[in-house]
Amino acid sequence: MNFFEKCAAIKNEVDARLKKYFSAKILATNSKSEKRLLKDLREFVLRGGKRLRAVLLIASYGLLGGKIKKAILDFACGLELGHAALLIHDDIIDNDRMRRGQKTLHCYYQDLIKKPGSKKHLLGEKSALIAGDFLSHLGLELILDSDFP
Repeated sequence: MNFFEKCAAIKNEVDARLKKYFSAKILATNSKSEKRLLKDLREFVLRGGKRLRAVLLIASYGLLGGKIKKAILDFACGLELGHAALLIHDDIIDNDRMRRGQKTLHCYYQDLIKKPGSKKHLLGEKSALIAGDFLSHLGLELILDSDFP
């Protein structure tokens, strides 16, 4: 397996773990609003991306003799969630409208607001800011619960 094939294989493992993680989180909550938020974040995170942080971490760990196991995979996924949280905030700061070929999270939330006379712009940004903070905490939770030494 060459370098690019190995990177693609690691990315696929990370994506599969992220899907499983979000599915478990969605099933675990009884809150409708939390379910909705988790589904929105899952869609945002799983849009794509190179998963560069996760690939570099797992590949480096493997080069040093470590075996790919749940602990390193969870740690790497936590890094990816933290990165995605920063992208949400960055999109707000830069007033970007698109991320990976789709609406940014704050634009998505702005479009959901139907109330006439509302400040859709501000409400969308505030909602996405909170979503980004929540995603950052999910990333930290994955890292801290990873049992990685």
